[in-house]
Amino acid sequence: MSERIRKGSREYHFHHGSDRRAPAQGRKLGVREATSVVRSLHTRDAQVLLRRLGTALASRSEDQRSRILDAIAQGRIEVWVVEAKRSVGERPEAKHEPPPPIVPPDTHTVVIELVDVDNNPVPFEPYRIKLPDGQIQTRTLDRHGRDRITGIRTPGQCMVCFHRRDAAIWARA
Repeated sequence: MSERIRKGSREYHFHHGSDRRAPAQGRKLGVREATSVVRSLHTRDAQVLLRRLGTALASRSEDQRSRILDAIAQGRIEVWVVEAKRSVGERPEAKHEPPPPIVPPDTHTVVIELVDVDNNPVPFEPYRIKLPDGQIQTRTLDRHGRDRITGIRTPGQCMVCFHRRDAAIWARA
C-alpha cells in the first residue's frame, strides 16, 4: 500500500508493508524527520491519509497518529519526500535596456542662510527676495537662520534684502 500527500512544495510518499518501491525521484526520510512530518500534518487531507494509514496497520491502538509513528520507528512504514516540480515554461528573458534618463525638474531652489560676525545663526530675521521673474516676496528665516524657496520656474539671479538690518546700517546721509 502506498499513500501520498502534498505539503508546501514537497510531496510525501508513505510506503507500507511489501510495497517498498521508492518514488522515481526523491529521498527516504530518517525516523526522526519522518516523525516530524507526521506530527506536522493537520489539514483535512492529512487526517484522511493518517486514518487510511492507521487502519492499514494491524495494531489496535486508539490513536492513529501514534500507531503510524510506532510503525515508522519499527520500519514498517517508510516516508519518502519528492520536491514538487516547477513549471516547465521558460522564464522570459529580461530586457537589458538602460533606464530612462532622469529629467531634472523645471523648477529651481534658492537657499538663504544668515550668520553674524561670530558665525552664529541669526534666527527669525525678516527679508525680501526679488525672484528672476520680478516677483517680490517677504519672508522670515527659521530658528537656525535659514530659509529655502522652491518652485522657482524662471532661471536667473535673485536679489535678497534684509530690510530691517539694512535700514539701521544704511541711514540716509
